[in-house]
Amino acid sequence: MNLVNKALSYLFSIHKKLRYLLVGVYNTVLAYGLFVILEIFLRDSINYLTILCIAHFIATFNSFVTFRVFVFRSQGHFWKEFVKVNIVYLLYLVLNVALLFFLKTMLGMNLFVSQVICVVILTVLFYYIHEHFSFKI
Repeated sequence: MNLVNKALSYLFSIHKKLRYLLVGVYNTVLAYGLFVILEIFLRDSINYLTILCIAHFIATFNSFVTFRVFVFRSQGHFWKEFVKVNIVYLLYLVLNVALLFFLKTMLGMNLFVSQVICVVILTVLFYYIHEHFSFKI
């Protein structure tokens, strides 16, 4: 058994909620990193909420694949699940935009701290939405 198979075997032996947390941390770091990098380089020409949307759509595909393969181990129809995940992530995006706008504009919080707060709140909520809708077994 090669190293990749051993690593995957170990990963799949971990409880699903812990796998969700591990994969979610990876996805979150990637999505947040994309947001920060795009904001740093594009802030003079693109609004922060537009940058959030751009980072969101790039990160969504990555999240779909990693949650499907490593967390929920879904064998369901790829395109049906892809559409369901994107519906869920559109809801995530709407909530993220509203919450980020509120924290930054209405409360005057730092943009990057505000986004961390958004991610923490929404990640917990969306575990249950993914489990019971996106990758329902």
